[in-house]
Amino acid sequence: MEEVPAESVAYKMASSDLKKFKDAFERREFFIPTEDGVPFYSNCIIPYYAKFSIAERAKLEGEVQKEFTGGVMMHLFLHESVDPDALKKLVKRIVENTNVVYFSITPTISTCRHCGWNEIGIFEKCPSCGKNAEIWSRIVGYYRPISSWNIGKVAEFKKRIQYSKREIME
Repeated sequence: MEEVPAESVAYKMASSDLKKFKDAFERREFFIPTEDGVPFYSNCIIPYYAKFSIAERAKLEGEVQKEFTGGVMMHLFLHESVDPDALKKLVKRIVENTNVVYFSITPTISTCRHCGWNEIGIFEKCPSCGKNAEIWSRIVGYYRPISSWNIGKVAEFKKRIQYSKREIME
């Protein structure tokens, strides 16, 4: 068993289900996550929009990951720069206290093509020159500018829990 990346399938299946079962969805008989009216499914054990502390997420992910025989990954998304020693301690806590097989610590990075500025965080505008910034993050296994993602993955990104410095140190 493995987590399948399938970036576009998560949106296509959610859209198809929403059309097919619209009445039941409106009666709240089941849940499909949406953002700005765009449906999406998650392709991870615990959806990235679920509000769990890092410790809770790692504990639950680890309990399921150990059953996988193929690819599986827990991503921890960061919206700000974190002290390397704090990251080192976090990695040690996850490795020593959970059954998580694979995980990534993924900072979201904003860049400006106009002046070359870049910083960890989500910035719509460049603070140096005022031009539009480009936001990069991980879409499953690799970094891409969010502007190149399908609308389902963009919706998922908008709902993602992005951890802070404080949460890394808890």
